[in-house]
Amino acid sequence: MTVASLTELSVAQLGLNGWIEVDGKKAPIYSMTHLKDQRTTRCFIEARNNATFTVHARHEPSKLSTDMAADVFVDGAMMAGTVIALDSPHTTHSFTGVRTSETSERAFVFSRPQTTDDADLATHNEAIVRNMGTIQIRFFRVGGMTLVERQYVVPKGDAVLDEKAKKATVSHATTLGQSKTVAGGAKMAYRCIDIDPPEQPYYMFEFRYQSRDLLEINNHVDAKPKVAAPAAGPSGQKRKIETIVIDSDDDSDDEEAQARLRRTKVKAERKEKAAGGTAGKVKDEETVIELD
Repeated sequence: MTVASLTELSVAQLGLNGWIEVDGKKAPIYSMTHLKDQRTTRCFIEARNNATFTVHARHEPSKLSTDMAADVFVDGAMMAGTVIALDSPHTTHSFTGVRTSETSERAFVFSRPQTTDDADLATHNEAIVRNMGTIQIRFFRVGGMTLVERQYVVPKGDAVLDEKAKKATVSHATTLGQSKTVAGGAKMAYRCIDIDPPEQPYYMFEFRYQSRDLLEINNHVDAKPKVAAPAAGPSGQKRKIETIVIDSDDDSDDEEAQARLRRTKVKAERKEKAAGGTAGKVKDEETVIELD
């Protein structure tokens, strides 16, 4: 099991870094692995329902040998991108959502995946279905850059998964927030000639996002400690009512996660009882378990 001590993926020899911020804070990464044959570094992060996230990349100019493009794919669909020019003074690149016009944007938001029991209504795009629950930063080598007028594309609706085929590892999906006004963006953009094919990026950072429940079940993070019911106090003493709350993310659609780790509220109450003429006896402890 990996203890979260890092918040960025990094490939030192290429001078590339990437990270995700959730509600404005860097997300801890878990179970980081380098897949050399796939030129990919992969990790897991925690997703929380309705949380907004942003995607970030950084490069070291001295490590680059050619111009590059950094494209952001979420759930298998391209959402944003930028060109990293060799002579660019900017070394950090942030993607806060999908630009729908020069002055409007829709933020990335974690949500429950949409499902259907009608296979005809489900999304059949293999790239999207296969990459549900992932945020990817794909780096490509490019050349032949020319400036063109920037185009804005209205994103398609959220993917709909076949309930019968949905993977148990998918607890969340990404949706786009309401359109908001932002500072005016660049009117021009680069058109490039790709050196690397779309299916084989020069390098890729992949963040697989899951609920806390699934991260625990799959041993990517330590399970939260269980809180035992309080021990009985001395006979004849009134005991203050205590409420113990064990938090968990019950947004997971994984049945095993719901069975093992649903939010549980435990209330223990001790009351005085006078029975059989014996004062000071205490009633056996009552435990009430409420499942949300």
